[in-house]
Amino acid sequence: MSHSDAIHAARVNTTNSGFERVLGHVAAPAVISAARIVTRLTTRGVHVAWFDAWNSTLDQALDDLPAIPGCDRDLYRELTQPTSIRKRHALATENGRPTALISLRRRRRYWEPSPISRFPA
Repeated sequence: MSHSDAIHAARVNTTNSGFERVLGHVAAPAVISAARIVTRLTTRGVHVAWFDAWNSTLDQALDDLPAIPGCDRDLYRELTQPTSIRKRHALATENGRPTALISLRRRRRYWEPSPISRFPA
């Protein structure tokens, strides 16, 4: 399955985002892997929503997810603040409850995971 197929199969909202176009040209291997994982997870009832900016939905999800050792929630919020580098955030939920929060940052021609992304242990 191509990474483009994985994005479409995962029902990721790429409308007007340029995200699909970026993935179509050059993508970090981690982003392609994440798209493939999302595809497998979606078949089990996991929903993934993409956000171009940090918002109250992501803030609440961050509070609901287990803490990462060595990175408190305030530090994570600080890392996601707008800078000159474009960022995107993916929130995975299952039955309405957050299961993962992944933040990506834009590099020249690809996206890469932010230094810290939140996955439950």
